Amino acid sequence: MIAMVFGNKSRKYYHDHKLIFIGLLNLKSANNTTPEISVLLYHQIGETVYSHSNLDCLCLVGNFYEQMKYLKNNNYRVIGLNEALSSLHGHNTLDGPTVVLTFDDGDISFLELALPILQEFKFHSVVFAVSGFLGQHAHWIKEPKNRMRIMSAVQLQSLAMHLVEIGSHSVTHSKLTQLNEKEIRQELYNSKSYLEDIIGNEVASFAYPHGCYNDTVLKTIMTVGYRCAVTCKPDQANNAPSFFEIPRKYITYQDNIEAFSKKLSSN
Repeated sequence: MIAMVFGNKSRKYYHDHKLIFIGLLNLKSANNTTPEISVLLYHQIGETVYSHSNLDCLCLVGNFYEQMKYLKNNNYRVIGLNEALSSLHGHNTLDGPTVVLTFDDGDISFLELALPILQEFKFHSVVFAVSGFLGQHAHWIKEPKNRMRIMSAVQLQSLAMHLVEIGSHSVTHSKLTQLNEKEIRQELYNSKSYLEDIIGNEVASFAYPHGCYNDTVLKTIMTVGYRCAVTCKPDQANNAPSFFEIPRKYITYQDNIEAFSKKLSSN
């Protein structure tokens, strides 16, 4: 069992009676040779803007292509989250500015629009899938016209050969802060276990639905086998307070290349 002790300067996790210490000093202080790592957050990649479109969750495919071309032309290294995590742990060395591309929900637009572009540039990526809605529409979205279709289990399984890591985005996309501890554990564990059965590989990362988490969620996620989790707080990954609070920079419809460039360099 893991318990957490919160002080002004540290978080302490006890696991199997062994103390694992994660300081509130940022991760960069533990490995100051790691270059800046930006973890980018995308949702839906689309071809058209409709009157009902949620622009905060949309990136037009033309803009996405230009963003990927910008990364390539400016010598950004685009890697998976597992490699980034290894670097933040100090286990490997990265050379130059680095980006991790993450896509929440696992909607079909990733497969149809984003993946061909990623393949063209040979970029790694991470898809955070909602395990309880595979092959269905995203019923957690209030506007019915915005309920994108989620990839099926077979489609998700096929991504493994295309430099795509699979992470968990819970079972039902619920706000974990509104659930009790038992329900939180079910969302975290059941989604991880189910996705691992589908892809035949470890699901090591988690993305908090709606960006919502608290002390109870942090305590619970440490007990079910994840190695990291990502948030919706904008910052460089190196500045994360722990491996379970890795920041991400939200990319939306409004982000032209100038805005995209600024987000890459901003803290």
